Amino acid sequence: ADPDDVVQNGLIQFGWGIHRQICNCTQPVDLITEETEELVSDRARLLPLLAEAGIPLPVQDLEFISRNQVRRAQRSAQHVGYPVTIRPRYNVSYAYYFHESSVFGPLIDESQVERAVSFLTEEEGTDVWVESHVVGDHYSFLVLSGEVAAIVRSAPPTITGDGEHSIAWLASRRAGQSTNSVDYRVWMALAEGDAGENCRLQLAGLTVASVPEQGVELAVRAEGTFYNGGSCEDVTDTVPGVFKAVALKTAEVTGLS
Repeated sequence: ADPDDVVQNGLIQFGWGIHRQICNCTQPVDLITEETEELVSDRARLLPLLAEAGIPLPVQDLEFISRNQVRRAQRSAQHVGYPVTIRPRYNVSYAYYFHESSVFGPLIDESQVERAVSFLTEEEGTDVWVESHVVGDHYSFLVLSGEVAAIVRSAPPTITGDGEHSIAWLASRRAGQSTNSVDYRVWMALAEGDAGENCRLQLAGLTVASVPEQGVELAVRAEGTFYNGGSCEDVTDTVPGVFKAVALKTAEVTGLS
């Protein structure tokens, strides 16, 4: 089979025979139309729709859809107001499986916007999306049959400085303390410093050779998953109903419900 056609993870089957439903990641293969999939993948199409439906969002600059140039992204940042977050315009399938989510923020000035945009356009080859930076935890909602079935709160992988050792050394130590092969590979990659991590550290004036002060905690990725050294916690029973209602409305508006 063509490797591009093989689902590497996240394939689930419910039922048998004529009742079978297959979920590719969290999307039912036979129930999600191509139009809906394209809609939820493109922030330039998705976010205006959510804004019109009254879904709470970070401040957006919807006038400048194509932000593949540094100056255009800087204009968007000025319009939105600093600090801002910059991310790819297009949502990536199976984003949770990749080490780096390519989200940068808070960015506080034009030089940081230039660095983040240059990385995304040159290294990742993608247009960028600019929005106001919102402080808080990252939550993922699973909606099934019109109900919120599960909610996960995630945190990015972090390194705590001891005032003596470099970021690379501290990451290597975490690799040595790993209890599974996934975490070991993740922390060894962080010790060596990949393109995404290097860009993130440079925005903070650091490199993998830098020695963080004692007690200083550094997030080496934007978001956390089981596949990048981050942590995930089931919070389905503790998240207030108002947030579940927003998730349900989002699914309804986008055609995912």
